[in-house]
Amino acid sequence: PRPEEIAAAKTMHLGIREDWAAAAREPHRAQALVFGLLLGRDRTLAQQEAAVLGERTDPRTRALAERFAEETRERPSAEKIALIDIAIGTLRGLSAPEYRRFMDAMNAMIHSDGRVDLFEYAVSGSIRRHLVRYFDELGKTPVRFRKLKDLLPDAALLLSTLARVGGRTDEQSREAFEAGVQALGLAPGTLSFRPPVECTLQAVELSLLRYDAATPTLKKSLMRASGASVIADERVSDREAELIRVIGDAIDCPVPPFVRSQS
Repeated sequence: PRPEEIAAAKTMHLGIREDWAAAAREPHRAQALVFGLLLGRDRTLAQQEAAVLGERTDPRTRALAERFAEETRERPSAEKIALIDIAIGTLRGLSAPEYRRFMDAMNAMIHSDGRVDLFEYAVSGSIRRHLVRYFDELGKTPVRFRKLKDLLPDAALLLSTLARVGGRTDEQSREAFEAGVQALGLAPGTLSFRPPVECTLQAVELSLLRYDAATPTLKKSLMRASGASVIADERVSDREAELIRVIGDAIDCPVPPFVRSQS
């Protein structure tokens, strides 16, 4: 199937409003839609971010972004990620100056409050991964790791973080972690369940940089394990949907939002 057919299937499966999907397919509105999705749920922070956006773009873009923010604020992350998927294809059609302005505005918005939440990290990481590679014509990361044993600490960190972001009890988190370990083909207890203090976005980013240099087989096995961990309790929270997307994008194993996340 062609990319636009895949995108259409996603919107139908998730019940996404057609006017949002249509906006994601038009260059100016696609930019405003991404900005709107990034405007924080906290309305005070959203006003601050919108002001920064207005300084970096123009009044029309800001107004449209604020409208999209109001309309999509309470929608599940799976729907928002599906819209981002459609928009990325559209944004590849920007001119070089438009691309630079878009990236500058997005980065300024995200960092305006001095912190980056998981959704912002997921969206900005996905956009950077796809657009920077496209516009700067970057190649794939060379393979450095061919054996799982070389990446066991990274697998433990990533699966621990996934297991902990779902709002589970400590016992449920451990069960989700072990489900991921078993999906890697490892015996229970092989990997250590990391404490919350170690499960940071900075640590995740470092482990993903190493996994990005792994063979395709190792990357696919990590995605299978991540999926097993996420669905261990038969529900997918917004934060799980966001983090598994971060993992997939970072290692070139995109994860379509096939499961509707539940807040």
